[in-house]
Amino acid sequence: MPAVPSQPDIIVSTIEPVEDLYGAVRADYAACLWKPAVNTSYEGKPLRIRGRTFKEGLGMRANAYTRLNLKPEWKRFVALAGVDDNMLTVENGRNIAMYPKIVFKIFIDGNLVAESPVMRISQEPWRFDVPIPAGSRQIVLVCDDGGKTSPYNLGNWVNAGFCEK
Repeated sequence: MPAVPSQPDIIVSTIEPVEDLYGAVRADYAACLWKPAVNTSYEGKPLRIRGRTFKEGLGMRANAYTRLNLKPEWKRFVALAGVDDNMLTVENGRNIAMYPKIVFKIFIDGNLVAESPVMRISQEPWRFDVPIPAGSRQIVLVCDDGGKTSPYNLGNWVNAGFCEK
């Protein structure tokens, strides 16, 4: 497991994402996109990973992503990412906790620069500390279902954002 990254200077949930052009074409297309929830889980509950609650971040339902424009002063992207464990509050997740399976990915200018292993519920969140190459224009944060679609593939990006040093 990588080292725990430092806290970000700029929190990802305070940055306006780039509009998804596919969803902008027609309103009925937008219904097929699972847009990230800001500062809550995808279901509107607290951001929780492995019993720990976080105030800021993005809640996603796989397959989902958010694209952000980068600023030249941002030097690194840092984050923790893991499976949302709110489902454990009902009967300890009986009969459903076995389903979530998520891979978190980061792309910079279309190139995959980091990804987690397959994440399951109650695992320690994956730690990202990704240098941003000079001149980079966009970063994409992905919550991927790893090839197994499930309504329980809910993931959270927490303590996520950019470091200026």
